[in-house]
Order: sequence, then C-alpha cells, then structure tokens
Amino acid sequence: MESFRNQQSFIGAESDNTLCTAVIGAASNTHWLQECLTLYQQRHFIDQNGHQDTMPNSKYLMNYFRTKYHYEPMDMVQEQTDVTIYPKTVFSPINYATNRTNISVDTVAIHHYSGTWKSKGSLRKDKIMVLLTRLLGEKTVERLKKAVHHN
Repeated sequence: MESFRNQQSFIGAESDNTLCTAVIGAASNTHWLQECLTLYQQRHFIDQNGHQDTMPNSKYLMNYFRTKYHYEPMDMVQEQTDVTIYPKTVFSPINYATNRTNISVDTVAIHHYSGTWKSKGSLRKDKIMVLLTRLLGEKTVERLKKAVHHN
C-alpha cells in the first residue's frame, strides 16, 4: 500500500467501459480530480427534452479519461502525467457486467457491487443484464445499450 501513497493520484479500471470509483487516491488539488468535480457540479441530470442523465460516474470518468488522456483499458499499469491508472485486477477484480472474479497477486481491494442502495426492481434488472452479458459478451451488450439510448 505504501507505493500508492507516493503517487500524485491513482484510479483503476473497472471494465473496458468504466473506471472504478470505489477506490481513488489523490493528493490535495490534483488537477484532473478538481476538473472532474467542477464538471460534475455543472452537469445537468435532466436535458432540455426532459430525459434523465443516468450515466454512472464510472462511465462518465471513463469518457473523461479517454478524452483527456486518450486512455484505453489494458491489462497493465498506465502512467499519465498526473495519474496512474491500474488494470481491473488491482481494485476491481469482480466484473460487474458478468459477475466473474479475476483475483490476482496484484489485487489490493475488491468492489463487491452489492447495490444496497438500489431498489429490488433495479437489482433484478442487474441480474438479467449479467445473464445477457454472459451470453452475448460485454462489447455486444454495450453496443445494444448505445443503440437503445440513441433511439
């Protein structure tokens, strides 16, 4: 754990489409984190057509990192100027989309995705999505989600 303290900031991948918001480390006034907080404060959760913005922060951060750092998830540590991005196995070895576990010698934390804050209906939907994702694959399910949201 000492190695994390010596870094300006760090975050880990959660999947190929999200970053793990369960574990983030940063020194005071870290630029990217301050920028994300400012963007979050300016974020509108209902658009001009009355549609809710339900994008989770984990996906929002992924979009930010892809734009700012040209980040693409890989199974290796990626150093940027002011942030170190760790692979999924370090902070998020349970894949929330498939509920499969990939613990390694590098794992230091596990986000269990218990969803205690979610309704029973939402938890049922999550279970259905896990089954669909296991059957169709993460990339296919993500493409389907994008197609549904664009219509």
